[in-house]
Amino acid sequence: MNRTFHHNVSLQGIATIVLLAVVALWCFLVRSGVTPALGFVCLLLGAAGVDRLVNTTYTFTADGDLVIARGRLGKSITIAVNEIIVARAVRGTLFTARHIVIEYGCGKITYAQPQQTSEFIEEIRRRQRQYEDKDN
Repeated sequence: MNRTFHHNVSLQGIATIVLLAVVALWCFLVRSGVTPALGFVCLLLGAAGVDRLVNTTYTFTADGDLVIARGRLGKSITIAVNEIIVARAVRGTLFTARHIVIEYGCGKITYAQPQQTSEFIEEIRRRQRQYEDKDN
């Protein structure tokens, strides 16, 4: 059975998008030199940020995989749950939101920001136990 966790919308993510929107608006209002082009770039980055903030999901599949889909524009990552070495929660600071660092495979690292942090880590552990019990 699949279980999906949604991305946590953080204050830092919202602040980044608002900052990009303000810079884009300022660039469009000034309209001298390359500022309209810079405003267009900020507008595209803001749209990609909104897509990533709203459409990111973390899905545990019945096959024993964790699929991290980083929005419609981003690339998906598929990790076998039995390859996950450690998943630990990291507290947020002023510039970074709270997130989970996932170490898997041969020294590979990624992160996740699910809404329910403790349930996400518990789901990883539960699926790893199921995999171990199935092998024995």
